[in-house]
Amino acid sequence: MDPHRAVGYAPIERVPTIDLGDLSVPEPEQGPPQVSRETRRGLLIAMVVLAVTFGAPPARPGTEYLGNPMWTATASRAGYALGAENIILFEPGGTAIIGRDIATGDARWTMKVASEPQSISDLGNGVAAVVVGGRSTEEAEPRDTTVTLLITYGGNILARIPGSDVVPIAIGPYLFVATGQQSVAAGCPGDRDSCTDGSTFDTAAERQLWRLPLTGDLIASVADPGTGIREVATMRRDGIVEIHDPATGGIVRSYALPGGRHNGHGDGGFWPPALLVGDTLVVAVRRDLRAELTAFPVGPGGHEWTASLPVSPTLTATTAQFYIAGCGRMLCLRADGADAVFAPETGALRARLEVQVVGQIGDLLLAIPSTERPGTPRLRRTVLLISAADGRGIGTLPDTAIVPWRDGLSRVMLAHKSPGTTDFTVLDAAGGSRLLGAVSGSDLTCSATSGLLICADPVGLVRAWRMPDG
Repeated sequence: MDPHRAVGYAPIERVPTIDLGDLSVPEPEQGPPQVSRETRRGLLIAMVVLAVTFGAPPARPGTEYLGNPMWTATASRAGYALGAENIILFEPGGTAIIGRDIATGDARWTMKVASEPQSISDLGNGVAAVVVGGRSTEEAEPRDTTVTLLITYGGNILARIPGSDVVPIAIGPYLFVATGQQSVAAGCPGDRDSCTDGSTFDTAAERQLWRLPLTGDLIASVADPGTGIREVATMRRDGIVEIHDPATGGIVRSYALPGGRHNGHGDGGFWPPALLVGDTLVVAVRRDLRAELTAFPVGPGGHEWTASLPVSPTLTATTAQFYIAGCGRMLCLRADGADAVFAPETGALRARLEVQVVGQIGDLLLAIPSTERPGTPRLRRTVLLISAADGRGIGTLPDTAIVPWRDGLSRVMLAHKSPGTTDFTVLDAAGGSRLLGAVSGSDLTCSATSGLLICADPVGLVRAWRMPDG
């Protein structure tokens, strides 16, 4: 097969739209498609507003309620995906995915599916992933029939991808998707290298631009504050890094990694760990006693620097994780069970913390307890505020969670759990805090967008409130 020949996904017929009217609802457990450790953490961080400052504790006795919900609906355990205008969910006992108007709850479209979805999640750029199917036992040899549907919030199917291993990267008007499939890898030198099955979709035009087997492994990408994400990068086994144009999949630049690419590592992860931060490629290597980071400019806005820090020669189940991730506007190296926080422009070490950093503004870091260490559910519901200058703790907010806010801009929303209620506080970049109000119920999964707060409880009841102005 010609490695440069695009292969399209099998087309799917559009299911007719049927208005089912108003329904009543429960909360979903958000279940995104299975992705790599670095990508999973990246998706978590992407949901956090990058600007946050410490205000008064969010829990306040006597907090006013937000009032009756604007609408309610019921969602299955697959969860839901929240867009700017619609919410996508599957109602228990139903036969179709439903797109509902987030302002009214009215059903805008439905799409029949053969089985109840395993998960529904947002991929960015106006596209959601719905994973359906499972293991087929009707044949002598059971096979995986799982399929990921890429669906726009308007109810159109962009692609039907076998499996659930979907990794998205939003690049300007495009959505790049790596599928984990090897079905088109015949065009790659399989005896010498691996392949990344990748596609780009023009989400505004709702069409696939290309599908190609890209030689090498996909390098995770995060936005640079100045350039955002502009390209896709892969790394070959020989250490050649190839930069691809997201509009065509073609190689626009390539770089030889000094020293080549190392093979083999204790945790079985990408080796060496690499991250594309805008136009800068950052590579980490763990030696016996030190971890070394090297930044290479791979575009006009790239930076060049080196940094290192001491690491333990002994690895345990808790400390074996070794990878790079974006954390707010910073760069975090996970090593020895701690986050080492670096400035992506210079490589300056800002702090080393036994927590996971998920946001930052100025010299203030927003963090959560490490998911790699033992802890109770209550301990997990903690938000920590830390000085980026010296790692000094500024504040600890117990029973608190960060609320994903699509259009929060320079604000962050925190949800504080109290007996039978959850109250919400907004913190802004100027140092102010504002108590929005409270809603009934605890252990809620909440999201905010377009002036609306949408929450789901553990049994699947989904409710929507208009947030107060201001």
